[in-house]
Amino acid sequence: MPTVRHKLGHPKGGIRMLDEGGVIPGAIKDMAAKITNKIIKGELSDILRTPTPAYIHVEHTYVEGAASDLIWATKFLTKAAQTEDPIERLKLVITSYLAGNHISPTICQCRAPLNPILGETAQRSLPDGMKFYAEQTSHHPPITNFLLEGPNNLYRFSGFFEYKAWLSGVNTIGGSRVGKQIISFNDGGLLSIKDPIM
Repeated sequence: MPTVRHKLGHPKGGIRMLDEGGVIPGAIKDMAAKITNKIIKGELSDILRTPTPAYIHVEHTYVEGAASDLIWATKFLTKAAQTEDPIERLKLVITSYLAGNHISPTICQCRAPLNPILGETAQRSLPDGMKFYAEQTSHHPPITNFLLEGPNNLYRFSGFFEYKAWLSGVNTIGGSRVGKQIISFNDGGLLSIKDPIM
């Protein structure tokens, strides 16, 4: 069966990030003095701590990003909870986890989510009975805590996402979503996930 690549898939892996409207060069000029000052002081371990101009943000928050990234759970985690085969369960959990990793980067592209508001919350209920709750628990660094409850209490998926970014080349920004999550199934099964560098 032929594989289908994401429309923004890069030949070497990852997603090509597009600069719609060409705002990034202007933002870099606006931030250059701030970044240079932080480099001189040895404080540039996390680029997300550098204030960014308002026009670089998209209408998407970190909490909304967590909800978007977990959207495939409704399909795959429910199936994982219903299987007794541990290998099949692990495959479904991995599929659920990887299936949503492209969503927030595709929405944001070269832009950044809106500055996080400490205490911002989100709640969602889906027709299948899944419930999602999230709260922005840290501004710097941006940390979003969440709880996802499956239909009929089939599973509970909880944890946090912490977002990091750094300069990794002349025209390259590296980033990762770090954190830890736990999925507990109603039959007593338990999986722990530690985010890799994206």
